[in-house]
Amino acid sequence: MNAAKRLLLVTGTYSPYINANTNCVGKIVPALQQAGFSVSVLTLAYEKGLPEVEEKDGCTIYRAAVPEIAVIDRALYQNPRLNAGVLRIARGVIGKTAYAYTDFLKKRRIRKVFARTGGNFSRILSVINPVDAHDFACQCKTGKEKWILYYLDSYVFNEALTGSPKRRMARERRWARKADGVIHSAGMREENARHGYDPFGTLPQIDVPLPNFEIRESDFVGNVRQDGADKIVMRYTGMFYSNIRRPDELLRFLDTLDPDRYTVEFYGPCCDYIRMHFQKMPLCLHLMGTVSTQQCRDLTAAADVLLNVGNTTANQVPSKVFEYIASGKPILNFYTNEHEPGLAYLRRYPCALNVRTADEVTQHDLDALLQTSGTITPQTLREIYADCLRENVVQRMVDFIESVE
Repeated sequence: MNAAKRLLLVTGTYSPYINANTNCVGKIVPALQQAGFSVSVLTLAYEKGLPEVEEKDGCTIYRAAVPEIAVIDRALYQNPRLNAGVLRIARGVIGKTAYAYTDFLKKRRIRKVFARTGGNFSRILSVINPVDAHDFACQCKTGKEKWILYYLDSYVFNEALTGSPKRRMARERRWARKADGVIHSAGMREENARHGYDPFGTLPQIDVPLPNFEIRESDFVGNVRQDGADKIVMRYTGMFYSNIRRPDELLRFLDTLDPDRYTVEFYGPCCDYIRMHFQKMPLCLHLMGTVSTQQCRDLTAAADVLLNVGNTTANQVPSKVFEYIASGKPILNFYTNEHEPGLAYLRRYPCALNVRTADEVTQHDLDALLQTSGTITPQTLREIYADCLRENVVQRMVDFIESVE
């Protein structure tokens, strides 16, 4: 393969790990390959047993193993005796020291694994989140490659991250001095500008929605509920976070519902969060645990109403927003931030009810919401969200990557 078309994708997580980031990255790689790039992936393995080098889906995947991170996570946060016996502040100090050590291990092992790639890449595309990927790419860049930063997830002004903002800004400025172009997920540059922050100056930059919005006729279900059916089924899938996505108002509303008429099911890590942070649950709520990706899609398709909780941050959109919209299902969305990008997409959607608090929605509103999706078709969605469709987004990204010289 001509070195001019060799691309190194640097990312903190990759297959077989399943999360929003790997899902989005998985949409980009085939488009790069179709454009003629030979794609190699440099990533981390958080457990033993994954091969250090693997050929998969037309890519060569290079993994640096850091199983120590999983050991630390289990010791600090999944050991009941330790959590009960160690003060929170003490655990924080221990964790900070332990993760500083794993940061050192990651960088050293990434350098070692990168040497096995043979170098000679024309482009490096590093994908943040986790934030390690830009640091890894920065240390791997020799000066000849064109390095494009992809901010799939927010960084400096993301309240979910800990540490000094000034230190994080200094880190970004260091990246900016070596980078050749920047791809932002929509909303991030606006939020940085709101804070008077622009580390990238005159570097070529583009803003794109997340690349996971696909409308497939075979998957589109719309509102298939039949009159006289049993209970109305409402579902939420995913995670909650104490600092950027909390379900308080959603739970307060669910507590008003008649459990003989409504069944609400939560799937995924959100169930553990609810058990940990809330002693009393609504009578209609059932915590179903974690399911496979395919099961999650099937459950989404079979729900009567999909539930969403927006982020508090103004530069980060939950990736499942597009998956919800693509189903054609009614969506009840609780939001806290008017500037959150997810709200902007959901306000376009004809079958969404967007509310801030439990006091703004009633069972009558739910009944009206259930009737809204009858006229929604895949073609309607394609027209409303033409700028967000996966094929259009990834093509813009590929065109930008090829244009950086």
